[in-house]
Amino acid sequence: MGKRNHGGVRRAGVARMRRAVCVALTALTALAAVLLGGAPPAVADGLRQGDDYDVWCENVEVCHRRINGYIAESKGNATYFSFEQGFIGDFDIILRINLNGRQPRWQVTVILDRGPALQFNEIWVNCGQAVDFLPDATCGPNFMGAPRLDRVGARWTSQLVFGERLPMEGEYYGVVAGTVFPAGQPMAMIPRLESMHFTCPASPAGCAFPLPRSYQDTGSLANPRN
Repeated sequence: MGKRNHGGVRRAGVARMRRAVCVALTALTALAAVLLGGAPPAVADGLRQGDDYDVWCENVEVCHRRINGYIAESKGNATYFSFEQGFIGDFDIILRINLNGRQPRWQVTVILDRGPALQFNEIWVNCGQAVDFLPDATCGPNFMGAPRLDRVGARWTSQLVFGERLPMEGEYYGVVAGTVFPAGQPMAMIPRLESMHFTCPASPAGCAFPLPRSYQDTGSLANPRN
């Protein structure tokens, strides 16, 4: 009779036991994380982890920042009142523009800072082209969504919406507009938030955000160019 490989059998048995112990410990760790509240928080759809939207630009009406030549963000702090109650609440509006050649891509985030729940009836980003000595031209409305914010700190980020291609040379921008229903209050207009301007050259080259010169970091929510 051949010799039995008792050492191999013992090693295989020990390996199986170790795997079983590891699986059990992993399951217990996951259960403890859930019971103790240690599980990582869920992230809302479309939200980039690690952004500073709720702390950046909280003490002025409007801020703009150029991330690079193709990405810029604008934030407005919107406050709403009533004649009977005075101050009711406020919320943040952030417009992020990501240029793709000669096509702007729009994304909107709203955050409830204070006050009752908000039901946005509609949020739009309207593309505009700056025209000297004449009313600005339009380059397409873009529907972003109709979110609801149920509690203070709640936030919503839209999908990335592709705007129209811009074949003409010029200076362009986006404007956030829409309507909102604060709980227990009549419908209100979303304050106008106009983005930083970007330029599209006459050549087939892509559009870009120029380095800021006269453009200020802060402005009026009603007219950020002031």
